[in-house]
Amino acid sequence: MNPTITANSQPASRSITSFVMERGSRWPWLTLGLAVATLIAAWWPALTEWCTLQRASYGRGAWWELFTGHFAHWSAEHLFWDLAVFTTLGFACERLDRRAMIATLFVSALTISAGVLILCPQFHSYRGLSGIDSALLAVYLTLMWRHGRLGLIAKGLTILTGVGLMAKIAWEVVTGAAIFVQSENMTPVPEAHAIGAAVGLLIGLFVRARRPDQATAI
Repeated sequence: MNPTITANSQPASRSITSFVMERGSRWPWLTLGLAVATLIAAWWPALTEWCTLQRASYGRGAWWELFTGHFAHWSAEHLFWDLAVFTTLGFACERLDRRAMIATLFVSALTISAGVLILCPQFHSYRGLSGIDSALLAVYLTLMWRHGRLGLIAKGLTILTGVGLMAKIAWEVVTGAAIFVQSENMTPVPEAHAIGAAVGLLIGLFVRARRPDQATAI
């Protein structure tokens, strides 16, 4: 009887391992982890200051601020809108293609910070996820289009959403005011949103598209 038990137990063990790995790949752990890190940074003022991208401290070698500055925020309202959009888009992107999402997060964080330092000398410090949010929206729309999952109505909505993103950025450039966040403690940086959207679009266009049956599901 022992050989029979051993033969049956091995497939069962493999099946449990496969189930655990499959569920782990489906869970949006990256989005949740970054959301929790953002909340911790907001709760601890000293950590918020340490995360902030500051022109002076970066010039002294604080290279990590290129990445951490996106997870610090100026106010509760700023945090709420940025994090709500990030969590929603993060879940969607991670469900569709986690590798593309990771690439978008890394490249957009770096290029947005570099862009702010180079193109916006009037700003001495930078905080917020809104630039990365723009990148996630752009990569999600582009990948959905490339996956060929969209019907006629969905394609129309995708185009409208993309146009809406461009209109939002144009509004911020012309008026100098944010649409969602109204706070005296911060000034919108449309350059960050434009750079983020461009990064998301390029990654969505050039990353190797996964077949619909390969997409991560939640």
